[in-house]
Amino acid sequence: MPGLAQLAIKTPEQLDAARDLIAGHLAEPDAHGHGHLPEWRLIVAPAAGTFRSGADQQQLGMVVARGAEHPVAAPWALRPAEIIEWLVEDGDPVSQGQPLIRVQQAREGA
Repeated sequence: MPGLAQLAIKTPEQLDAARDLIAGHLAEPDAHGHGHLPEWRLIVAPAAGTFRSGADQQQLGMVVARGAEHPVAAPWALRPAEIIEWLVEDGDPVSQGQPLIRVQQAREGA
């Protein structure tokens, strides 16, 4: 495929080159080359069960299934998410992979 970076790893000595290749792709703000980052993202249910809304912006909720609690959190570790839209309510049954919340990354200074 044209433009696709490739690296064959055959020995342990080549692992540093693989790490460099991966780090270079992770640093790109737009990995798809479209010049546009998504304005919002969907957070989906990690498991089937009952959705329970969270108390803060770091943990937006959880899915409770057979005594296990599966956290529902924004994909950004350093800043909280801004909730754009709730797609489920507290107590709703959900399926694994079902969209739960539409979020965007909190803006600087928010």
